[in-house]
Amino acid sequence: MNGIRYTHTTAGCHLIIIDTLSDDLKDCIRKRLSEICFGSVIIQTPSRHSDYRSTITAFFERYDDKTSRQKKGIIGELLTHVLVREYLESLQPASILFNKEERSMRKGFDLVFFKSLDETVWYCEVKSGGLVRRNQAPTARTLTLLSTACTDLMNKLEKGPQSIWDSVVFDSNLTVDEAVRPLLRRVLDDDAPSVRDNDFTAAAILVSVVYASPAIEVVYDDVVGYHEEASCEELFDDLIVISVQKETISRVEEFLRGELD
Repeated sequence: MNGIRYTHTTAGCHLIIIDTLSDDLKDCIRKRLSEICFGSVIIQTPSRHSDYRSTITAFFERYDDKTSRQKKGIIGELLTHVLVREYLESLQPASILFNKEERSMRKGFDLVFFKSLDETVWYCEVKSGGLVRRNQAPTARTLTLLSTACTDLMNKLEKGPQSIWDSVVFDSNLTVDEAVRPLLRRVLDDDAPSVRDNDFTAAAILVSVVYASPAIEVVYDDVVGYHEEASCEELFDDLIVISVQKETISRVEEFLRGELD
């Protein structure tokens, strides 16, 4: 994709550096935004409620009153939705960006994906942020974000209430084809805290989105090293690490607002 540098290993480590918000990336956002926010099943039936312009309006209704830190997180999750669909095509989205019960973004697991080939649910945690010191290296910030994502996801998997699994089951009605839905629900039922074994582990996707100039890029070998070390700890059944670097959130904001003009 133009404007993006993408490096990955077959073991599941991905570095995505967004140099520019290119026309290719804009087209991906246009194509996917309604699906990301409302679910692929919902948008199969045309509706003014979930068309592209209405989706952008609904996005900013949930976005504009948030803090700067929260906005970075929302844009990070949006970019993750887009980039996983583009670069990890074997993973089927099983969650949406919007929260169903209130006009906000989703709660619980940040994203959830399903790989029907081996009937695996992948639970995803996204951590986003800028550099906290003027001279901080993007790589150091990335590794901190990944470590925080790992801790938070472990806490959700180990101590999260039944309701966050119920939310994924609800999302499956909006995101997953009817033929695949029973497979996904069976795995989710097995993973739920009310029935699972004490030695439960899950497949995980840890994502860092660091907002820093690509002029000093995240060191890929260090991200690979984090992935290898975390994999050796066997905290998860399987592990994918995705590191995204983009200068700011402003270009994405400006693009989406401009689409309403």
